[in-house]
Amino acid sequence: MLNSLKEIELNITDICNRACTFCPQGQGFKGTGFMTNKTAYSIADQIEKLNWSGLIAICGFGEPFMHKQILKIIDIMPDKCNLNITTNGDILYSKPRLLNGLLSRKINKIIVSIYDGQSQYDMFKKVWGQYDIFEFRQLEDREPNFSNRGGSVDIGKKARNGNCYIPFYQLFIDVDGTIRLCCNDWKRIKGYGKNILKGWEELDRIYNGMRNFLPCSDCSVEGTLFGKEEFDQFNSFRMK
Repeated sequence: MLNSLKEIELNITDICNRACTFCPQGQGFKGTGFMTNKTAYSIADQIEKLNWSGLIAICGFGEPFMHKQILKIIDIMPDKCNLNITTNGDILYSKPRLLNGLLSRKINKIIVSIYDGQSQYDMFKKVWGQYDIFEFRQLEDREPNFSNRGGSVDIGKKARNGNCYIPFYQLFIDVDGTIRLCCNDWKRIKGYGKNILKGWEELDRIYNGMRNFLPCSDCSVEGTLFGKEEFDQFNSFRMK
């Protein structure tokens, strides 16, 4: 049943050093804290037992490098999985010794979101551009695909109808290990326990293009940019 699951997104902290206006962090969102090593071990153990070997993305609601144990959590995750980190770059830049710890570990990609324009891009590119694992994403390239995060932030975009493939290829695990509907459920409306297999099987999904349940009914995300293959694969398996 995990055949179509390509990515597990780990929300290791919902605390951020920034308060961007287009993000719930800048519109009143209250963080809860940091993922414990115990929770990380539980997640890793489940992944091992399920023999799953997709992509683990350390991303979520906050800035991953706010977590003082981020290197430990990386070490806890199974080696057979690829691992990405998405960051705003601020803390990593201010603590250059962290880079040595990252480079000594098996990390597939470090995605740096550029929010402060060309000068910041040039600054980050100068210090990290020599390393193949870094990918730089400028704000103007990402902005057209920004959503209202399940209706939790006002960026002038209304809820849309239609399919959303995200829960067919991606599983979101919250700070405390709870399975959430997806990375856009900032209001934490949907929770599916802490068992990865059971949670994946019980996720509410949009099969017919009708977003008639929360948070999907309030969400403006264009959820069909990726995942059509996994959507078809999941449905094919489900119909057997």
